[in-house]
Amino acid sequence: MKHITFFKYAIALVVGFAFSVTSQAYIVDFSQYTAGRIIDSEYATGGAHNTASTLPAGYGFTVAIQSNNSRPNIGVLYNTNKTGGWDADLEGGSTGSLYVAGNQDNNPQGNMLIIQNAATASEISAGKLNYTSGRYSGTDGNSANDSAYGGTMTFSFEKGLVEFGFNWIDLDAGESASITFLNSLNGAAATIAFSEFVTMGSDFYRVGVVFGDHTANQIANINLTTLGSSSDVTWGDCARADQFDQVRFNLNSSGGVSAINFVAVPEPGTVAAGLLLVALAGFGWIRQVKARRMSMVGATGQS
Repeated sequence: MKHITFFKYAIALVVGFAFSVTSQAYIVDFSQYTAGRIIDSEYATGGAHNTASTLPAGYGFTVAIQSNNSRPNIGVLYNTNKTGGWDADLEGGSTGSLYVAGNQDNNPQGNMLIIQNAATASEISAGKLNYTSGRYSGTDGNSANDSAYGGTMTFSFEKGLVEFGFNWIDLDAGESASITFLNSLNGAAATIAFSEFVTMGSDFYRVGVVFGDHTANQIANINLTTLGSSSDVTWGDCARADQFDQVRFNLNSSGGVSAINFVAVPEPGTVAAGLLLVALAGFGWIRQVKARRMSMVGATGQS
């Protein structure tokens, strides 16, 4: 009985370990850097500007910006917890109470990543936006200024992903946006319009999401299984992906992301080791059962 109990615990432990490997998520809320910081390699393993990322080695990402209407191709952090910056419609205040709608309208959002607008002479002279040594810096914590023309934000991850979620601030009324999941190895690409998040009956409907000017929303994780089977996704002319390693936000106006949440594909070696342990535990359990049966047969024969 002790042996059987031991193997029950062993199997439970191994299965629990394997489950934890497939369920590990990473959250980045951009709090590691100050407002006004350009974000490109700040979260990349060994990145030239990575001075504060808390992501483990090999699980980082880079950010690439392509702005519309000849704006600078840079993404900058904006502090939404303060007020009096260049973009009041991004600011929620210290409690988030300034947001007018959305499922995060009373939660402070901290720093958010935006597509930077071109610096004007008045902005620079006011001391709110200065471009020095390749990085933006400001004097009031709200040194960034987002572009009303939009563009794309592309997150390129060092590991393949199976889930991705995000917090989104501001989406002007009448404007649209979308998110594209890409696999750089086989070219697979799936695009979800933001309108799907507010459409009841859609596979991507999220309760409480309200888009518009001065709103704050959290889009719960989108998983690969739903992406692969949903009719509410626009796929490119290619095979559907078994993972994705790039996420691109497509904007035609202002707005940005204040947090991302992603789940990476488990390391093959780790999964294989877990499966091997399960197999060994199972083999040991089978041997125990056979031994018990043999002992029972022997006992019956002696009687």
